[in-house]
Amino acid sequence: MAQKKRKFNFIDLIIVLLIVGVIGAAAYIFGAKKLSGGSDTVNVEYVLEFRQVRDEFLDCFETGVNAVDAAKKYRLGEVTAVESSASIYTGNDLVDGKLVYHNYPEHSDVRMTVKSTAAIDSKGMYILDGGYRISVGSVVYVRTPGYTGTSYCISINRTEK
Repeated sequence: MAQKKRKFNFIDLIIVLLIVGVIGAAAYIFGAKKLSGGSDTVNVEYVLEFRQVRDEFLDCFETGVNAVDAAKKYRLGEVTAVESSASIYTGNDLVDGKLVYHNYPEHSDVRMTVKSTAAIDSKGMYILDGGYRISVGSVVYVRTPGYTGTSYCISINRTEK
């Protein structure tokens, strides 16, 4: 008996592309933690700013605790300093058309300094805990034992080892 020759059709092409896509996505997702491969680690100290935190939560911020990314559970480092200042409301005076500044009642801006080690990738980005990219201006979802909230990275400095 003669064997039938199978033709390569459109369905076969879709299946092959789907398999290649899944393999590529898995390599991208699981390879993200290895972005810093081969580079040296440096000590960094960065400041996260929480805006308009209600004053009743100011006691929840502590030093000496570990901060973790609230979304993907990366270790962000150890909190070394916490300071707060009054939140400033910026608005327009509709009568004069001038910019006005007022203290936002019962709210404060909290600056939390975090110390960690980081690798530097080829683009100069700091990589914390093997996969968390941080840069000035980035949004950071932070969880500490006493407080969870959204912050912004306002500065990053290298420190001595």
